[in-house]
Amino acid sequence: MVVELQVTMKELVHFFGDSVLKSQTHSQPGSTNIFTGVTADWNVARSLYSIADIQSCIDKVRPVRFGEHLNLYELEVDAAYGLDYCNWMIDCGGEKISIVSSSSMVQNIHPLPFDETVFSNADVLTFLSLKFGPGLGDL
Repeated sequence: MVVELQVTMKELVHFFGDSVLKSQTHSQPGSTNIFTGVTADWNVARSLYSIADIQSCIDKVRPVRFGEHLNLYELEVDAAYGLDYCNWMIDCGGEKISIVSSSSMVQNIHPLPFDETVFSNADVLTFLSLKFGPGLGDL
């Protein structure tokens, strides 16, 4: 998945061009004209990243193995992206938060059966995009 993300981000940079953030100007604090420095040619999509930015980001990715315990105080995580693909049990100083992904109950796509202990003594349960069953709609 990391390789796919890296390829996609590099394709976007090649399509839109390298980052131009260093050359942009911004209005002074208190100014009423927030569009200072904006010209007609800015009316196109611009890349926010350079190839070096992407490589620096990818170099920081750390895979997590099944059942591995992590200290999240050491890591920066994008919750919206990372939490959606796996189940999490987060223990925050005595508070237990369980996050169950949308794919957890789908059979034959995981190497091990669903671990129901994520529900045990949880203070908060969060379910992501659960469905009743095939074609039956969202829960």
